[in-house]
Amino acid sequence: HTQAQREDLCQLMFEVFSVRGLFVEAQATLALYACNKLTGVAVDCGHGTCDVAPVVDGVVQHAAAQRLMYGGEDVTRRLGRDVAAEGDARLGGAEAFQTHDEG
Repeated sequence: HTQAQREDLCQLMFEVFSVRGLFVEAQATLALYACNKLTGVAVDCGHGTCDVAPVVDGVVQHAAAQRLMYGGEDVTRRLGRDVAAEGDARLGGAEAFQTHDEG
């Protein structure tokens, strides 16, 4: 998010919700903090995208970060097609592996 968006968030939280403190940090940095690391590569695969971000000494290297427009939804859809095509008996065939569209 932009600096202006972070400032707007802070203003909202302090003025409207009267929070006593607030910490805003990049998701990649927090993922590494959770592993007790300050430097590394965070890979975040979500429903629709995968983000890869290098972090050095707790600072995301935005110029080297990448977003792949491929996520868990795509993996699920592909696996469903493959199972349906092969009729894998170990999974009970295509009927046992149903995918759903969210819209």
